[in-house]
Amino acid sequence: MSTVITVELLERFDKFLAERDFKISLLIVGGAVFKLTGKRDGNTADIDSISRIEEEAKSLIKEFAIIESIDERWINDRAGMAIYDYLMDGWAVDSVSVIFSGRYLTIYQPSIENLLLSKICALVDRRGAHQDLEDIRSLNVSEEMFDKCVKHFIRMERRNREDYKFSMKIISIAKSAYLRNQLRRRNVGLVNFAPPHINQYPLTMYSYQRL
Repeated sequence: MSTVITVELLERFDKFLAERDFKISLLIVGGAVFKLTGKRDGNTADIDSISRIEEEAKSLIKEFAIIESIDERWINDRAGMAIYDYLMDGWAVDSVSVIFSGRYLTIYQPSIENLLLSKICALVDRRGAHQDLEDIRSLNVSEEMFDKCVKHFIRMERRNREDYKFSMKIISIAKSAYLRNQLRRRNVGLVNFAPPHINQYPLTMYSYQRL
């Protein structure tokens, strides 16, 4: 069963929750954030919550999915376990903002820094996926913020993995994509970034390996 996350789907879920007098609040990352905030034109198939979903809420999510004939895991909290260690302190409260507000369903996104960190995690986990690069570009953060988040990620990566060199190679590609996008926005005349195979990039392309 395929799922496409739309505002209309969330509005129906909000009505479903209202009929059962049950409120759900979610802090989410992933493609749904980019879709709901207009940063991504393409579809996304699920909502990745980094706030823990209680069992009663999970049951209602599943019940609604059956009614709608969509994937029962269309809202899930699997992403949280993978990225908790990489987010900055205060991620659950600092600079969070509402991206969907219903009577019984409220969805938040984290700060831009933590949203970028979540995408860096996804980029490394999916070995340089094009969509993750595009999502990072769409955030249009300053170079200072980009490097701040990369440095934080690498510190956490060193703590959590013995071999983190491959992660830095993928991040070098993200850095290239970021710079390419900034130049294009300044009308330098470069074409859209198309990521090459990761092995075309040397680890020494940027200075992150010295952090």
